[in-house]
Amino acid sequence: MPSSAARLPKLLAWALLTALGAAGNRWGYHLFFNVEFLPGSLLTMLALQWLGYLPGLAAALLASLVTWWRWRHPYLVLVMGLEMAVVGWLSGGRPKLGLILADTLYWLCLGLPLIRLCYLKALGLPESDVHIAMYMLAINGIANATLARLLAMSVSLRQQTTSLPLTEALFTTLTLAVMAPSFFLIVTASRQTAQEAEHNIRVALREVSRYTAHTLRLWLTEKTRLLDNLAWQAPRQTPAWLQQEVETLRRLDPGIAELGVMGPDAVSLAFSPRYAPDRTSNLGKDFSDRPYLTALSQALRPRLSDLLVSKTGGQQRLAVLAVPILSPDRHYQGYVAASLELNRLKKRLLFNEFKQGLSCILVDGADRVIVSNQEDPSPIFSRRPGTMSQDEKGISRWQPADSIFAPGDQWRHSAYVIETPLGGPSNWRLIVEQPLAPFYQGLFENYAGELRLIFLSLLITLAGVEVASRRGVGPIMRLWEIAVSLPDELGKTKEIAWPRSRVYEVDQLIMRVREMADLLRLKFAELRREVSRRQRQEQLLVQQAKLAAVGEMLGAIAHQWRQPLNALALSIQDLGEANRHAELNQSYLDEAIGQAMGQIRHLSRTIDDFRDFFKPDKERVRFDAMVATGEVLRLFLAQLAAHDIDISLVCHTHGRQFEDIEHIVSCPAKMVLGYKNEFEQVILNLVNNAKDAIIDRQTRGAMPPGVKGRIGFDFGVEGEVVTIAVTDNGGGIPEAAWPRIFEPYFTTKAPESGTGIGLYLARIIIEDHLHGSLTAQHLADGTAFLITLPGCQESGDRGQGTGDRRASQDNQPPAPPPVSCPLSPVS
Repeated sequence: MPSSAARLPKLLAWALLTALGAAGNRWGYHLFFNVEFLPGSLLTMLALQWLGYLPGLAAALLASLVTWWRWRHPYLVLVMGLEMAVVGWLSGGRPKLGLILADTLYWLCLGLPLIRLCYLKALGLPESDVHIAMYMLAINGIANATLARLLAMSVSLRQQTTSLPLTEALFTTLTLAVMAPSFFLIVTASRQTAQEAEHNIRVALREVSRYTAHTLRLWLTEKTRLLDNLAWQAPRQTPAWLQQEVETLRRLDPGIAELGVMGPDAVSLAFSPRYAPDRTSNLGKDFSDRPYLTALSQALRPRLSDLLVSKTGGQQRLAVLAVPILSPDRHYQGYVAASLELNRLKKRLLFNEFKQGLSCILVDGADRVIVSNQEDPSPIFSRRPGTMSQDEKGISRWQPADSIFAPGDQWRHSAYVIETPLGGPSNWRLIVEQPLAPFYQGLFENYAGELRLIFLSLLITLAGVEVASRRGVGPIMRLWEIAVSLPDELGKTKEIAWPRSRVYEVDQLIMRVREMADLLRLKFAELRREVSRRQRQEQLLVQQAKLAAVGEMLGAIAHQWRQPLNALALSIQDLGEANRHAELNQSYLDEAIGQAMGQIRHLSRTIDDFRDFFKPDKERVRFDAMVATGEVLRLFLAQLAAHDIDISLVCHTHGRQFEDIEHIVSCPAKMVLGYKNEFEQVILNLVNNAKDAIIDRQTRGAMPPGVKGRIGFDFGVEGEVVTIAVTDNGGGIPEAAWPRIFEPYFTTKAPESGTGIGLYLARIIIEDHLHGSLTAQHLADGTAFLITLPGCQESGDRGQGTGDRRASQDNQPPAPPPVSCPLSPVS
């Protein structure tokens, strides 16, 4: 099972390819209209080739989820996910198909029918849109498969990681060479046609906007001149004359619904009609609440108001054109106002030429619709959320937001827009919009036919390239098949049926390969004999190491038993003395028996430890490296104490130090997977070497005065790796011996004291059996051996909850800071 450190680069590569695939599906390359090239499957095809079937399938599904959010339907997720599942199965199955051929078969047999079913039946799109989606997605998928395969082959050639099939390399190169020009031509022609269509739309839209704005400005100028003339006469005429004049002007101009002359205080002096619908007189009414009066009295220029509600009770929606009345010295003397008939104004926006959904809307400064050529316009002009892009000639293109319409359907609701201010006394704007759907629908039908032809020509080309590539390299592929199976055939006694070729170069190559196979057969036989010899030698080394370990353990047991046996002897003698002096009673006897049984239990536990240490492990188990080390050290306590050697274990993960072996507690972070007895044998060898080095230094008198022997164990966790540093102050290893300390039968001890296989066997156990590493380095007064092992932590090992539960079960107090989780004691 690969370690976490080995899986991390693959996981990062998968995450990167998935993210790039999602980005490619989100921001595709725009070809023309609403057709895009989506490079997302290019990245997921790379994940399929580099990481395997399941990672590639997961990457394709996750990357295609973007299309669900972007186009508001799940059908592309289904199409792209099924594409990866089928292509991965075909390209990795037996018989194995090439990536491009497998992708082509998918689109022919499943992809095209599935898109037609989803887009035509489920989404209800027009036939032309469905055909464009079918053939464009198929061409997109085959192009991505071709690019992905070519890129993967290029990376393999550059890194020299694997060899490439000649047939597939030739097929991929020819496919790309044929596909690229065709794709370039259709994109170029489509863009040119789209640009011409857009240009024609813009020209027509600009002419309509210019003509309509000019018509409205003429209408406004006529009304302004009429009121301006009345305003000039107002200071010079009597109210009776003004009343007659306003009635005459209103009768002559049907476009004026109401007409009045107001004094400086905005009270009507003359007004037509004279009476309101409720039969109240309009003369003498106060119009000072009109919102346009402040600006009119300050600017002293004609002003056209926004939409207002009639004060006289007439029509509800009106616009007032007001002209100030000025004295000869240009002081404000009141104003002349006309309520304009907007229904008549609407006729100026209705033209026979307006076709294909073109709309003209006149709005005021508050975006209220004044008139429109639409049947039922909204009272307030507003658009759905979207983006507006403007060119240098004043024409804008509005496109709805993705949240309103899917990108594939946005073009149907997009429009070219021109906004023209009327100017003069008004802040009104003329908005002319031309939808794109009526113009583009015909173009889509043409492009659907062109894409169909391109797809059919692509299929014919792929078939021709496949046949040509296979026939061209057929003899070489046969030789390749024989070369691939050659290692299996060499181990058999059966002769290989070597082919012959009429091509001289190929025939010579077959002969050379045959000579090489005969030579390899001889070398394989020699190799088997050498492997067998090395296996027997390694078994012998292991047996010698076990015998040496037995001797060391017997010595440790002798030290462990000496003190308990002495205590038992003293206890028995004390019972005799107590009996002779008549001091023996039940209480005295129970105490003596209890002490004796304690010593006997200690002797029994030593026997169990010895027996368990040499019990063979049949399967890998999960064990605590720090606890296992403590179990080994327990057997050496008496020996180490006899030579004045201290031991200490430090857990750097939780900031704990243990001077007493009995107080070692389990650390969930130090769990490893392997053979526990083999690990303990490595610790045994390192402790023996450290003990012998310290004793030798004490014997030679090289130990500084007052300094005791010391063997330390430092445990830590770095990422997913458990580290164990075994240090001592035994003086270190001679410089000349360092290059050979891990060689078999090499030792720095006396011949009767060492076999020279302890460190050699320790490295084999750590590296080959436990998949870790064992290294050594100098210290100032000794040697340090560093063991690194892959961690094997279960879910919850690092969590607070597990530690709390264990601590509560064993009635242990919580660990002091900086321990991040409580530690449970060893049973």
